[in-house]
Amino acid sequence: MISSVLPDKDRFGTDLGVLNIASTLPGVIGPAIAGVIVIAFGGYLAIYIAVVVIALLGALAVLPIKSVR
Repeated sequence: MISSVLPDKDRFGTDLGVLNIASTLPGVIGPAIAGVIVIAFGGYLAIYIAVVVIALLGALAVLPIKSVR
């Protein structure tokens, strides 16, 4: 499904590489950020609040998308 929405068929490999980084980078950076949040705010409750805020921002970010080509 991802390959069907890529903008340029000539840059297929480059675009797939960018998508790969975009899908794996959060899994690498997430634990480090979670550790900072726990230390800075003193508990795991802050992580749950941060997750809710990030999820809401993500939901709002995709609302302007009307359709896929």
